[in-house]
Amino acid sequence: MKTLFSMLFVLIACKSYSQSLYSLPEPSKAKYSAQDSIITDRNNKTINLYGAVEFAIDGLTVNADQVFFDQKNRRIIAKGLNGFTFNQKIEVLNSFKNRTLTYTIGNDTVFIE
Repeated sequence: MKTLFSMLFVLIACKSYSQSLYSLPEPSKAKYSAQDSIITDRNNKTINLYGAVEFAIDGLTVNADQVFFDQKNRRIIAKGLNGFTFNQKIEVLNSFKNRTLTYTIGNDTVFIE
């Protein structure tokens, strides 16, 4: 009986100190709207949004002319970037002249060109 309690204590102690895994948000949790058009491709799991796009997922909110969302690879590309918010790291490449944002869901960095 003493052995059983000792094993139980060890299991509980290990569980309480183990790291929890970061779970990625499901692509279906994305919230978006577009003024011109929204094209979804269920086979390739992509969503293309055009015209005054508002897109939000995983702590990222984007306002852009176009947003391309590859659900399979969890990659977001926004072109004609008008504004965005992100609660982690931002890396600016090429002085922001292309007004393009690239982000992969689960990463801690948004890339701006």
